[in-house]
Amino acid sequence: MAEARRLNIPIVAITDTNANPDLVDYPIAGNDDAIRSISIILEALNDAVIEVPRSPMPAAGTRPSRSRKNRSPAFRLNLQQV
Repeated sequence: MAEARRLNIPIVAITDTNANPDLVDYPIAGNDDAIRSISIILEALNDAVIEVPRSPMPAAGTRPSRSRKNRSPAFRLNLQQV
């Protein structure tokens, strides 16, 4: 995570109850110890990436807002739809 911060790379991570979601730019709540949980999350992310039309990349060196209320709905994962 330190290297991603240094290089201004947004961090997407599965955060369990034993993780601090404030350290992650795009936390995904889930059980990071269960293979099935990770598989479901990856399938949902894969489907979302395929469905999103291509858009311009953000400028190099820009970071997403650390505020949760300013996050794009595209990064909110609803696993009940899976």
